[in-house]
Amino acid sequence: MGEEYGEKAPFYFFSDYSDPEIIRGLSSRQQQFASFNFDGELQDSQSKQTFAASRLNWDQRREDEHATLLEWHRYLIGLRRTHPLLKDCSKKQLPRRPPRNQGLALHRHSADQTQSLLCLLNFSPDPLTAFASYGPCLPNGITSSILHSHRQPYSSPPLGRGYLSIY
Repeated sequence: MGEEYGEKAPFYFFSDYSDPEIIRGLSSRQQQFASFNFDGELQDSQSKQTFAASRLNWDQRREDEHATLLEWHRYLIGLRRTHPLLKDCSKKQLPRRPPRNQGLALHRHSADQTQSLLCLLNFSPDPLTAFASYGPCLPNGITSSILHSHRQPYSSPPLGRGYLSIY
């Protein structure tokens, strides 16, 4: 919860059960989650402190990098609503080319092939040489840049590592 602005509060499982049988069942959660290999202990889901620790700090969304991240998500949602090739969620016009394990190239085109959209996603902090093949020679129908996460105002953390470019 709060991912759209980079909420810092953890989101613990919390509950307010009154049935003793259910409460006893909660005591075995540590064993149930042992295979998850995470550090620390599970929080007591019935504890008021667990609930309080999970509360969102709504004021964060107005602060520096949180506000930038929220604006980023708003822009992407707006783009999804307004760009004709992003409105259609069909996978039929969505060829994918994975450049190794560190990124993804998505090339969407309209059914009549008159419009194209290229999304380059780099999941690593380093430039991907596989993306260099696109260079100035973008696929047919792609003539301009729409969005780059590595350019202002989105270039500083929390979007710092990796990038997304949409042409």
